[in-house]
Amino acid sequence: DFLFRACPKDHAALQKTNASKSKYPEGEQLILLTFVMSVDPHIVFVPQSFMNFATRTAIGSVWKQILRISEEVREGQRLEHAALIAQKREELYDWVEERAKLMTGPAETAKDKLDTTEETAVEET
Repeated sequence: DFLFRACPKDHAALQKTNASKSKYPEGEQLILLTFVMSVDPHIVFVPQSFMNFATRTAIGSVWKQILRISEEVREGQRLEHAALIAQKREELYDWVEERAKLMTGPAETAKDKLDTTEETAVEET
């Protein structure tokens, strides 16, 4: 299962990232992805430690590579990838972006509503 949501500002992974050389741009909306997988391969001759390595470490490494490639596409370093994405923009990527915005978009708080109401009242007077 995949769960996409807005990343809490106090998430432990952000503390690790902020301590390293890479920093996120100010105001960037960050997405927290939780990936849950259940595996029961019924392979008795493969040690449990190897299966744990495959499901925890190897899959994490593949995910990091996918993220790196995505960043390179965004930065214009992978032109062939960008061209293929452009071809499928309407039928796939626009839909994915729309869903991501719905899931991670900023939630309007009561304070936001109050601030908007106050601005409208000031403009009317």
